Amino acid sequence: MRNSGVAWVQYAYNYCYVRKQPWLGWPAITEDGYYGSATAAAVRRIQRNENYAGNISVDGVYGPQTQRNMDWPHYYRGFTGDVTCFDNTY
Repeated sequence: MRNSGVAWVQYAYNYCYVRKQPWLGWPAITEDGYYGSATAAAVRRIQRNENYAGNISVDGVYGPQTQRNMDWPHYYRGFTGDVTCFDNTY
């Protein structure tokens, strides 16, 4: 599968997990919009990391539970006009 939605998931992974949480040590993936093995592995990392309530299957499939629990970039207007990351459960 290749589309812009996949590219957005790849961007969120690279920005919120690789760049903003470097202590995780996760590798960056190519933001090409293709849902291949690298993207599936990244989704499995997210699923393991965000599975606090045990409600996410660690299967590499991006679904509603993964979407709700993974960190997403959120742009806000503060003093710096920075970008922060948080999940959709807030």
